[in-house]
This record gives sequence, structure tokens and C-alpha cells, in this order.
Amino acid sequence: MGAYFIRRILIAIPVLLGITLLAFFVVSMTPGDPLISRMDPETLARMSANPEQLEAMRRQLGLDQPVPVQYLRWLEGVVQGDLGYSISTGRAIVDEIGPRIGPSITLMLLAALVALAFGLPAGILSAVHQYGKLDYALSALTVFLVSTPTFVLGLVAIYLFGVSLDWLPVGEMVTIGKEDDLLDRLSHYILPALILGLVNAALLMRYTRASMVEALGADYITTAESKGLAYRIVVIRHGLRNALIPVITVLAFLMPELIAGAVVTETVFNWPGLGQLSVKAAKAGDPSLMMGIVLIVGTAVLIASIVADLAYSIADPRIRFDRGR
Repeated sequence: MGAYFIRRILIAIPVLLGITLLAFFVVSMTPGDPLISRMDPETLARMSANPEQLEAMRRQLGLDQPVPVQYLRWLEGVVQGDLGYSISTGRAIVDEIGPRIGPSITLMLLAALVALAFGLPAGILSAVHQYGKLDYALSALTVFLVSTPTFVLGLVAIYLFGVSLDWLPVGEMVTIGKEDDLLDRLSHYILPALILGLVNAALLMRYTRASMVEALGADYITTAESKGLAYRIVVIRHGLRNALIPVITVLAFLMPELIAGAVVTETVFNWPGLGQLSVKAAKAGDPSLMMGIVLIVGTAVLIASIVADLAYSIADPRIRFDRGR
């Protein structure tokens, strides 16, 4: 298991390099000058009157170099723990990203728990009651959640539970003056975590249903039933165990889905996380900040992929031995 884990990490390193290289070239082709994109008109007019100072700033930031050279300089800084500085704020990228990692991770973990708590049981129930009323009802709910944009669900939830019923707060992480109130903080998590979780639960439910339907139609299920085992035990111990591989794959894909959904959810709920920061970085045309976010997100997705591979080997040890050859 240890060798298998190390091998997966070594494979992930060039993949991460490829992700950052592609992202760097895409960011470099973004229209506009990142140096002047955040300058107010007065500063821009002053800089335009003194082009030497503008060029000096561009050389200081390395923006006058070819794109491959800029990437290598950025990569050298990353290896040394230096992600550079934000052009729009002048702060270190680590200081910009650091305080936002915690809120985003907490929100995505809660959303993942919501997705698991709803998607997995719903998929199992839908498969057990295939073509029944419950199956149709859950399928209709899934189609609704998948087809409705996340920001629409968020705005509806804000209006219904925050404005009309006044049950829950509708933005930020805490209420001003209640920073030490744990219940208040938890109440701020409910709406964004539910919206982000339910959208991803729909995908998990569909894959779980399809995998369980296939598993429940297998011969070993008939054999288990013929032994007199309770149907609940047959479904959970034999059906679900053999249906886990496709489900684990979906769970691994939930990480990029959660990150993509967090961009919209955090913007709608004014959540101070990486999703909201990525929108600000894109609007500002801040290349160093965008690359810092890409590095963090890419690393998180690859870690999720490694964890999924390890989960495969636990669910089915044959995978570990086959891949170890």
C-alpha cells in the first residue's frame, strides 16, 4: 500500500506541472494589461505621462519577459515558497489566499456531507424501488436540481429563508457583533452548504442509482436472497459494496464540482472564500493571484484523485494488486 501511495504522488507531480503550465499560458493571453488594469484614472494619467516609470514597474514584476521565462520564474518562486505579489493590492499572494482557504474548505466539506447524506441514500432507494413512485419522484427532483443554475437556487433560498421567513442569515460568515457565537456562525453555513451540497447530491444520486440497479441484477444477489438473508442486508452488504467503485469515482469528481460551484455560491452569499477571490482576481486581471488560486485548486483536485484511488484499493483489493504489477 505504501509503494502504491508513493507511486500515485509521483504521477501527480507532472500532472500538476501540466495544469499550472496550461493555466499560465491561458492567463498570459487574457486581454488587457494586468499592470494598469486596477489603476484609477489619476494614477493611469500620471503613469502615461511617465512611461519610463511604467516600464520600470513592468520590468520589476517580470512582465517584460517572454511567457516561458515568466513561467519558469514563477515556478522557481513556487519551489522556494514564494507565490509572488498581487498587482491589484500589492500584498503577498500567500496573505491573500491564506485567510480564505479555511472558509472554503469548511464550506465544501459541509456541502460534501450534504451530498453524501442525500445522494447516497436517495440513489439506493431509487434503485430498490426502480420504476416505482418513489423512483420517479427522486428522479424528478434530481433533474430539477441539475437543470437549475446554482445562482438561481441560491437567490430563491435567500429570498425564501432569509427575507420572507427570516429564519437564516443570507450572507457573510458571522453576524457583526456575534463573532464568538458558535450557533450564529453555524447558521451562516446552512444555506450555502445546502445549496452547494444538494446540487452535487443530484449527480451522486443518479450514479448511485445506476450502479445499484446493475449490482442488484447480478447473480450473486439472487444467490444471497436464496440463502434467506434479509433484503436489507443483501442490498447493503452485497449490493452496495459491489456498486461502490463507480460511486467512489463520482465522489472524486465532486471536488472539482464543489470548487466550480463554490465560485457561484460564494459570490451569491458573499462568502469570503477562494471562490469569491477567484472572481475578484479575474475581474482585476491579476495574473499572480489567479495562478496562486490555480495552484491551490489543482493540488486539491489531485489529492482528491489520490484519495479516490486509495479508496478503490480498499473497496476492491484486486485493484491495488493489478495496478501494482
